[in-house]
Amino acid sequence: MRRYTTGTSQALRITKCAGIVLAGAMVIAVLVGCSQATTSAVKSEAKAELSKIESELGTVPVSSEAFAEDEPTGTVATTGTSPAKKKSAAPKSGPFGPVINYASGYDPAIAGVESANLLIEAHMNEGRFLYTVNTVDPNNARVNWGPQQDASKLVGRAVSPAISVSNGGIVALAWPENNGGQTGNLYTAIGTVYSQSIDFGGSQWFAYQSNGTPGPGYYPSVAISRDGKTVVVAYQDSGVYTGNPVHLWYRVGSVDIQNKRVNWGTARTFADGWAPSISINDRNQLVCVHNSWQKGTGMWYEVGTLNPAAQTVSWSSAVSFNQGNYYTSVALGDVPPGLDQTTLVCVYPSRLGNHEFWVEQGTLGAPPASSVNWATSWDRGTMGAYPKVTYAYSNTFIEVHEAWNAASNALYYSVSQ
Repeated sequence: MRRYTTGTSQALRITKCAGIVLAGAMVIAVLVGCSQATTSAVKSEAKAELSKIESELGTVPVSSEAFAEDEPTGTVATTGTSPAKKKSAAPKSGPFGPVINYASGYDPAIAGVESANLLIEAHMNEGRFLYTVNTVDPNNARVNWGPQQDASKLVGRAVSPAISVSNGGIVALAWPENNGGQTGNLYTAIGTVYSQSIDFGGSQWFAYQSNGTPGPGYYPSVAISRDGKTVVVAYQDSGVYTGNPVHLWYRVGSVDIQNKRVNWGTARTFADGWAPSISINDRNQLVCVHNSWQKGTGMWYEVGTLNPAAQTVSWSSAVSFNQGNYYTSVALGDVPPGLDQTTLVCVYPSRLGNHEFWVEQGTLGAPPASSVNWATSWDRGTMGAYPKVTYAYSNTFIEVHEAWNAASNALYYSVSQ
C-alpha cells in the first residue's frame, strides 16, 4: 500500500494496495489497482513525497544510506518437510533471522496456514500479478519456493496484493477498479489451491456502504477463517487526505465453495484510520492495526470477535499503541495446545526517516479479551519498504518486504527464530 502527496494541498492518494489471506482448499486475495506509471517512476515519486511527509512531521531527513538495499544472506532451501520442531537459534534483530533474497518484483504479500504447511506469496513485477504456492522447512527456517504463476488475466493491472489462507486451501482475491486511476470500486474473487497453482473463479463487485448502495473502497485487507467458510475484509472509504476523518469499514461474507463466490453481508464502519491490516486466529478472534487518519500521527488497534452466522464482528474501542510510520502489517497466531493466549506480531517502518523496520510482539487472551498485551519492541535492523507478515506454524512468523532501493527490484523474506 502506498501514499503520495500531490500539489500544494498535500493530498494523499492511493496508487496501490492489497491483502491476502489463506484458508482451507480455496483462496481469496485482495488486490488493488494502480496507475499506468512505470514501477521505477512510481517508486521515485514515492521516495520524494514520503520525504515531504516526514519533513512535515518533523522527522529526521532520509540519508543516502537509507536507500541501500538489504544484503541477502544464505540460500533458499530446495527440499521441504512438514512443520515440526525447528532448531533453536539466537534471534537476530529481535525475533527474525537472516534476510534472504527470493524474487524480483515489488509489493509483496504473504499468508500461511499451519495445518497444511501451506504458504502463499504474491507480488507485482513489470505490471503482472504473480503468485507462488510454497511450503516451509522449519528445521532450517527456510521457505521452499514453488514456481511463479501469472494471474494477471483475472485481476488486470494491480498493485500491492494482500493475502490470507484457510486450513483447506481456500483463496480470496480482491482489488479496486483501475480506469486510468483508482475509482474506489472493489472486486473479489475466489479460488482453490491445486498442487502449486490456484484455480480462481470470476470476479465480484464488492464495496458497498451500509445503505446497500455502491461506495468507494481503498486499502483493503482480508482475513479468512481457518475453516474457510467466512471472509472478513477491512478497507477505508477515501483515498485522498482532505483534513477530514477517513472512516474504516468492514464486511463479512460466507464462502460458496462450489460456485467460488462470496455471499457478502452488510458493510459497517468501525473506526477512523488509514490503511487497515487485519488478521484472524483459530478462535475467530481478529486484530486490526492501522495508522491514524491524521497523516501518520500514530498507530492504533482494535480487537474483534467474528460471528459468522450474523456476518458481524464485535470490535473493541480503538487503542493507540505506537508512533510507527505507514504500511503497518499484523499477524495473529493460533493458540498453542494447553495455553489460553495467542501471540501476535506487528511489523512497521520507523517514523524517524531511516526506513528501518520495527517489530512489536504481544499476546491476546481468550475471548472476550479486548486488548493486546504488547510485551516487546525491537528495531529490526533491516531497511526496506512495505513489509507484510504472516503466521506460519508453532508461533513462527514469516516477513516479506521489498528493498528500499527501488532500482534493485528485489524482494526479501525472513523467518522468526
